[in-house]
Amino acid sequence: MKKDLILFNGNIYTMNFLKPKVEALLIRKEKIIAIGNNAEIKSKANSKYESIDLNGKV
Repeated sequence: MKKDLILFNGNIYTMNFLKPKVEALLIRKEKIIAIGNNAEIKSKANSKYESIDLNGKV
């Protein structure tokens, strides 16, 4: 079973010129479905997502 994840509190470089750097990702079924700041991403997730604090890492 694939885990759905929230990766938050990071320095994530996206290669997307509209949002070149974000704090958080939402991953569902091994695909990134949302990028943004911590609050945006946490508001889109439910309790089934595993949260991983990146502690400011890249």
